[in-house]
Amino acid sequence: MMKMPLPIGKPLRTQRVPRSRLGYRDCLQTQKTFAGTPGTLPTAPLYTKGGPMSHALSTALLLASAAMLQAQSTLIQNARVFDGVRMLPRASVLIVDAKIQAVGPDLTLPAGAHLIDAAGKCLLPGLIDAHAHIQSPEDLKTAVVFGVTTYLDMFTLHTMAAAMRAEQQAGKAFDRADLRSAGTLVTAPGGHGTEYGVSIPTLAGAKDAQAFVDARIAEGSDYIKLVKDDGSAFGFHRPTLDRQTLAAAIAAAHLRKKLAIVHIATLQDARDALESGADGIAHIYAGPPDPAIVREAAARRVFWVPTLAVNAEGCPEQSAAIADDPRLAPYLSPQAVSNLRARQLAAHFNADACPAMFEAVRQLKAAGVRIFAGTDVPNPGTAHGASLHAELELLVKAGLTPVEALAAATSQPAAAFGLSDRGRIAPGLRADLLLVEGEPDRDIRATRNIAGIWKLGVAISRPAPSPASLPAAPAATADTRPDFTGTWKLNETLSGTPAGGVREVVFIIEHKDPNFKYSATGKRAFNAAFSEAYECTTDGKLPADPAKVSMAGNWQSATLLLSLYKDGKELMKFSFRVSADGKQMTREADLPGGRKIREVYDRQ
Repeated sequence: MMKMPLPIGKPLRTQRVPRSRLGYRDCLQTQKTFAGTPGTLPTAPLYTKGGPMSHALSTALLLASAAMLQAQSTLIQNARVFDGVRMLPRASVLIVDAKIQAVGPDLTLPAGAHLIDAAGKCLLPGLIDAHAHIQSPEDLKTAVVFGVTTYLDMFTLHTMAAAMRAEQQAGKAFDRADLRSAGTLVTAPGGHGTEYGVSIPTLAGAKDAQAFVDARIAEGSDYIKLVKDDGSAFGFHRPTLDRQTLAAAIAAAHLRKKLAIVHIATLQDARDALESGADGIAHIYAGPPDPAIVREAAARRVFWVPTLAVNAEGCPEQSAAIADDPRLAPYLSPQAVSNLRARQLAAHFNADACPAMFEAVRQLKAAGVRIFAGTDVPNPGTAHGASLHAELELLVKAGLTPVEALAAATSQPAAAFGLSDRGRIAPGLRADLLLVEGEPDRDIRATRNIAGIWKLGVAISRPAPSPASLPAAPAATADTRPDFTGTWKLNETLSGTPAGGVREVVFIIEHKDPNFKYSATGKRAFNAAFSEAYECTTDGKLPADPAKVSMAGNWQSATLLLSLYKDGKELMKFSFRVSADGKQMTREADLPGGRKIREVYDRQ
């Protein structure tokens, strides 16, 4: 189980357990919960004047907030310190008010300051998610619980973003990640971004590009997000910006000294974005890596945000264990866990495409292209805050060193987006800090061992782990294991090519240690019936008669692992997992020839 954070004195703000939002691709419809017309803000006291909160109470709270901002000092001693660029083997960091005042090996403890002995721990700048989407302030409150202190949002309701930025400037957002936002993205009529039930303006041609971009800037966009994606990577067609319009919109952003970041999905999209003058590319492309694209990206000095956490959701390299990691799971809501286990892109970015994606990132890194950590949260397979730790692990698996991955989530995006007050640990910068147990420069997963978080010098109090959110303990009796028995139908929108063409199946798994029975009957493609039944062992031994086709299996917590044998040789591996609500089952298979299959079934 995760250790509780270090005692860091009485926190200035106490944060309640956050709740995650619905998947972004399913819903950018937060306005449906708002009062008024599309694009208006909620009528909660957070946004409205003259709401339920009285003026006197509001004034009292503002005065209390101002009092909390009076001089506060904290000295963090004996830590290994990643300053955003390099690792200092031993240093102390003095925080005064909202800023870092000093960094050095031996600092004097000021009178009245909090003292934290961080021996055996590592202090990092607060993490930056360089590609996220917000739907409410709660998303930012969730993110900060995982040490993510800045969000670079790439498309949301501009009215909500503007209101949240105003609160930040007024000093009312200490308990949530700092926000920068593209607001409304630049897309073609009917293009990506128009499918979420929210009416947004679209760009029909190059002649309107400057006026369109200027309107976004007037709404408060901190940078400009553009879409070059015709849906072909996902097996369908939708309109997208043509090359001339894309180039005109990027030039319009540059005229106003704004960064232009282009969402892409294919190699040709990436080529068009680069040749049109993009400053940054969002997502790694589908298909084989192209050295010419890598050279072009390096020559143009763009940055790239691969978002492996979402693009590689169907890959074996994906860190699907986030939802089960005892360092993170206690702070995940049930909705976040469900979203982490969801799979939307697996049918397109599947195991066959994964090596190419990771190789593309390796080539970009080798060529010196700046790579930033971003998650595309809250798409299926992600969760606010937690998924940035998965992204760091995936970037290391794609060829970055742990130190390079840490820079990709701190100093590098801060510099690119003009956030000169953060991303590093140096005197005069914001005291947005993350303290972790262990050595993340050697094992990047140590970022999950969170021991303390500060936002503008304010200690963030993490919520106490909820027993309901803790990962399931290894099954000791049959009663703790999920029930697979029943009729399940393949969810073809969530699954890749099914193993054996299975479409509908009835599983019966009798839990009897050390052996259990497994049987499956159902229909394959074209309604061809099938039936199979096996006696399984759970002691790790081969079946008694190796000449027969049979199975051996075991339980790992709530996951059932099965291996199919014939003539004493393992032919296939399967894993079965049922969702917490019992409505979906995931079956993964390792097939001959190195093929990997992921199927999602709905309980009938």
